[in-house]
Amino acid sequence: MSRRVVVLGVSVVLLLVARGWLAITVRAVSDGVGAPLIVVEQARIEGLELSRGDTKLRIVRRGESWVLPESGGLAADPERVVGLVARICSWRRERRAGADPAQHALFGVDPASARRIRLLGGRDHTGQEPVLAEVWVGKITGVAADLLREQNDQIDTETLGVFVRARDDRTTSSEPDPVTWVVNDFLGNLADPNLERWIVSPLLPGRPQEVARVEVESPRGSSAFRFQPEVALEGQARPLDRNLVRGSLGSLYLLRGLGPAPSPAPERALRLRIQGRAPSEVALWSEGSRWFLSRPGLAPGRPGAGVEVNAEDAARAARLGDLAALQRRRVFALPLERATRVHLRREDVERSWVRRSGTWDAIRTGARVPLQTRSIPSSELVPLWQRLAALEAQSWTAGAIAPEERRAEWIVQGAWGRLEVTVGVGREGRRPLSCSDQPGQIAWVSAGELAEIEAALVRLWGE
Repeated sequence: MSRRVVVLGVSVVLLLVARGWLAITVRAVSDGVGAPLIVVEQARIEGLELSRGDTKLRIVRRGESWVLPESGGLAADPERVVGLVARICSWRRERRAGADPAQHALFGVDPASARRIRLLGGRDHTGQEPVLAEVWVGKITGVAADLLREQNDQIDTETLGVFVRARDDRTTSSEPDPVTWVVNDFLGNLADPNLERWIVSPLLPGRPQEVARVEVESPRGSSAFRFQPEVALEGQARPLDRNLVRGSLGSLYLLRGLGPAPSPAPERALRLRIQGRAPSEVALWSEGSRWFLSRPGLAPGRPGAGVEVNAEDAARAARLGDLAALQRRRVFALPLERATRVHLRREDVERSWVRRSGTWDAIRTGARVPLQTRSIPSSELVPLWQRLAALEAQSWTAGAIAPEERRAEWIVQGAWGRLEVTVGVGREGRRPLSCSDQPGQIAWVSAGELAEIEAALVRLWGE
């Protein structure tokens, strides 16, 4: 075969391929495949209207914010709004599903089933908001709903799609085009007109770990908490349950909006001034079993407007205004029941307990006591450590136990570190304890309860 014939054959093949590709391309363009689903300038978009069935939600731009005008003017989540707009504007017609209106219900793009999204422009001279584009989102195609849940919504979008119908301001119809298209995307609940999903979240800026100080005003009085480096109540010797205080602050940052508050914050509201990386001022109050929160900027243009919040977390956050509830009750903040070594010095006798596998080595010695050792089962000793760990203070005072009034010393060690406890002279049925983790503060405990624990430890020796 001559070289000229080979070249001619290759040329013919390439020509046929080119003609076929051109035919496919022309057909795709004529069918609209690959074209944008809608054409709209995002800068012109001043609002959204989301609806499904009879439920409708409107979001409009107000200055630099997005708000929910029919829901007390509450701020909408800006990232969610901008993300939805950008996503829809990026959709392309991947394939044509059909043009028969009788199939709309099958595809889920009929008025009763579709999630309808309208992109609105700014009000014109008539006061109307023109519809720049409208998209009706229907059922998922290319994957079964149960498979979608099993894979935690992580689906390959090359095979996944949703049925859609759409229109923009290039058309004169007031309804989307009857042609149903498939776009390779999955919205989930992103376009649902559910108010709770669209209220700005989180309600407070920043994170609880970034809070340095909180000033509190409530009907019970004023106080201030310091959170860095450790939780403390400013100007008072009363020790706090640090975990409870931090938990109350964390609950404040877990609050989510449920809907607009019926009225502004009353005078009796708990007011918090939060200082740190993201300062904020918050009012928190309840009406019956419902709880509400307000802060500046929560409803742009409506100072004092509030939002209903989840009651369980709100009630926990409100403990910041109740110092009695936050007071440290347990004398020992460390888990003594998980101690690995305990040492007690009392009346010139020293006793030590060292944890082993399933047992404790007990050692007793002193100035006039010969060294003695024995093994004590954990089942007999650990309940006493648990009783010691659960010891609660009846009251607290500032100060330290004078050396001449010290009657016993405990040293407890564990994976969490070392704790030193001094026991003083009892008064009126109480005994003073001072702990190294709360310097300058004395806990007063029941003398009888402490004596019972010490007596039980002595009985383990058969004394």
